[in-house]
Amino acid sequence: MSIKIFSLVTLWRRPILTDAILAQLETVAALKGIDLEVVCVGSEGAASHALAERHGFHYVEHPNQPLGAKHNAGLNFLRDKDFTHLMVIGSDDLINNKALIQLTAEVKARPQLDLVGFRDMYVLSCLSSRAMYWGGYSNSSTRTIGAGRLVRRKVVEELGWQLWKPSATRNLDSSMMRNLKNKRKKTTVSALNLGRGSMLCDVKSAENIWSFTDMGATARRRVLVEAGWVLQHFNSKVRATIGSLLKRGSDPASKLGAPKATRQRWTRGESSSGSSETRLRV
Repeated sequence: MSIKIFSLVTLWRRPILTDAILAQLETVAALKGIDLEVVCVGSEGAASHALAERHGFHYVEHPNQPLGAKHNAGLNFLRDKDFTHLMVIGSDDLINNKALIQLTAEVKARPQLDLVGFRDMYVLSCLSSRAMYWGGYSNSSTRTIGAGRLVRRKVVEELGWQLWKPSATRNLDSSMMRNLKNKRKKTTVSALNLGRGSMLCDVKSAENIWSFTDMGATARRRVLVEAGWVLQHFNSKVRATIGSLLKRGSDPASKLGAPKATRQRWTRGESSSGSSETRLRV
């Protein structure tokens, strides 16, 4: 089965971080055997257009709010484009080569699937230099996260090129899933766990709607990890840029919301590259 992916990225502020995110997408798009193009939807005129153009990506201008309408504007651009799957990536989401290969392998093995995504990821805070493994939604063991999710073109067409409620201003992933539930009788989903070496990371800064602490509170399971180990999975520009943005001073571990009865202990593990990884199990 031949797979052609179009990735949709919405841009808003954070130019230094966004440039690193787009650089990582450029690395992924250059993978042999992966046919991937990117469309960026920005709201800051020449500034956001220049970011997209720097990495050779398509660009659409649209007001930042409401976010649902902004995302749908990207879909409208894709109407006459040739693609089999849509991948939504935020301008604060990092995906590495192995993660995309894992997703596309699942699509090739089970081409009838409507959605393929990960149920887990990592979260890194530029405000505190903290990072954690986020082990899935606390209220579901089968729900995939929005970042990196592959959506079959047929699904996009059936929803009239509006995956999101146009008036939505936050909770875009929930908006998409409600839309699917209301407008389709059945949606087939494959929820994967990140494989060895696969990395998907949500990078938190002062501009995020959901903070590092907020994300910790929604997790089915969470494990603090070393930020440097997470960054090892991405290209040199990502490592240098985000490494320079990391600061200490907020998001203390106590705010992750671990139950008082839970004992915390440090353990040593091996990363996918064989290097040592320090984790705090909560």
